[in-house]
Amino acid sequence: MHTAHRTDSLRPVDEILRRHHARLREVDRMLPPDFVHGDARLDEVYDVFGEVWVEQAVFLERFDENTFVVAWFDDWFLTVRRVTGAAPEAWIAQHLPHRRSIVELVLGDRPEVPARAGHVVIATPRWRLLEFERDVLAVTRESFGASPATDAQNDLLSLVCLCARLGR
Repeated sequence: MHTAHRTDSLRPVDEILRRHHARLREVDRMLPPDFVHGDARLDEVYDVFGEVWVEQAVFLERFDENTFVVAWFDDWFLTVRRVTGAAPEAWIAQHLPHRRSIVELVLGDRPEVPARAGHVVIATPRWRLLEFERDVLAVTRESFGASPATDAQNDLLSLVCLCARLGR
């Protein structure tokens, strides 16, 4: 018995693949307020800067013009997302329009981003970030360099926790 397939009722393969690749590019990791990074808890940033500022801030590290990792708090939970195919400022304006502050980590030889109102740039060599992680947060990375996406997520966790610890 032969069954004919109707192509007019099927979604085009190209469209399915495009949506699949878009989902792969934007992967969320949600962390609770009591998540511990080294010996720091994520919610320490609320104690230092207050709920209003924290819930309006975005933490950012870019790889290039259209690839970056972004993190933000919502009801004390931290969402970390890797995004490709968009400029960070445009993506933030579209997806997180009520956010008023960007704290951007610039590591190593990446071109420095000019600071603007509401955009704080923290530029440091990677070795210095790792030193701060070790000395201030008691973080030791066991597999540094294995995955740029994982490294960037850890960079942003460290950025959030270092803001809390050094902002006291």
